[in-house]
Amino acid sequence: MRIGYDAKRAFHNLRGLGNYSRELIRGVSRCENDWDIFLFSPGLREKSTSSWINDLSNIHSVFGPKSNPMSSIWRSYTSASLANKKNLDVYHGLSHELPIGLKSKQVLTVHDLLWYKIPKNFSFIDRFTYKKKLSYSLDRADKVLAISESTKNDLIEIMRVNEDKIEVHYQSCHEEFLTPHTPEALNSFKKQLQAPDQFILSIGAIEPNKNTLYTLKVFQRIKNQFPDLKLVIVGDGGPYKRELFDYVDKNKLSSDIVYFPYLDTPSLKALYQLCDLFLFPSHYEGFGLPVIEALFLKAPVVAAKQSNIMEAGGHGCFYIDQNNIDEGVAASQKVLNNAKYAEKRIEIGYKHVQQFHWLETSRKLTQIYKNIMQ
Repeated sequence: MRIGYDAKRAFHNLRGLGNYSRELIRGVSRCENDWDIFLFSPGLREKSTSSWINDLSNIHSVFGPKSNPMSSIWRSYTSASLANKKNLDVYHGLSHELPIGLKSKQVLTVHDLLWYKIPKNFSFIDRFTYKKKLSYSLDRADKVLAISESTKNDLIEIMRVNEDKIEVHYQSCHEEFLTPHTPEALNSFKKQLQAPDQFILSIGAIEPNKNTLYTLKVFQRIKNQFPDLKLVIVGDGGPYKRELFDYVDKNKLSSDIVYFPYLDTPSLKALYQLCDLFLFPSHYEGFGLPVIEALFLKAPVVAAKQSNIMEAGGHGCFYIDQNNIDEGVAASQKVLNNAKYAEKRIEIGYKHVQQFHWLETSRKLTQIYKNIMQ
């Protein structure tokens, strides 16, 4: 079979959508190593990455121009003619968009409808563009993959997509998170990162949707009860990041905060293993991949009580109203004060996330491709 992918995110995005794209492509390549896989992407730039395909023998990259707006035009229009010349069986748009003019079968992944759910975070022109591109792609797709039941329901209710056209296909996390560091390696990372002995962990882009200020306020409320407790924040951002650290300075919390704008995967893995609590109070997620990463590494998780995040965490998390600080405080105190109760939830969560192993998700996806060719 010959499969094409919109690989812009895979090569140019080092965060969530990029991770999703890389892991999906890598999984299909490894499961079906006799398939030819074509990756269509704007040309590589300084902050792009291509090393992840080095060990995949059936990958063929097709690069367009580097600079905008030419790269955007190439992605939406020109890449389709190039894909058609490859005689693809299936073309898969990995993030809400399909190029115009494809002749092959088409699959579209939709992660979320964030532009609709939280419109204040997007300009009018961005909302208009996202809706127009998504509407076209949903109409053209032979199969729409929603990354959660919650996203599926949004597609039916908001975008009026026929339910028969949608299939929920869960994503996996980087396989690095599937196996914990050895005690020796973990100790080495702890020294290298200068990680505290006891800490709450926050991972994600520092933006309003991720609700990092909530985590900070919960920490502020409980830190006197746990004198050695620190807060480790990993992520970068813009205006909301400045608001967050203005709050830190105003409340004299800087000595209690350890901050990393970015960390590589092995370092993130170490922090999940070392933390006493992973707090994830996001306002809206398509799925909630950090919850899966944490549960694979047996970290206790307190997360927002939302259907999509609850799909990711199952009964392995402690759920809270992400707008209610008191609930976050109570749940965090319960985890930190009751190791046996936390351990029970951790084991439940670890069993639950096995369904998100890359081998399981890849096998299901390749079967979807085969089914639409019948």
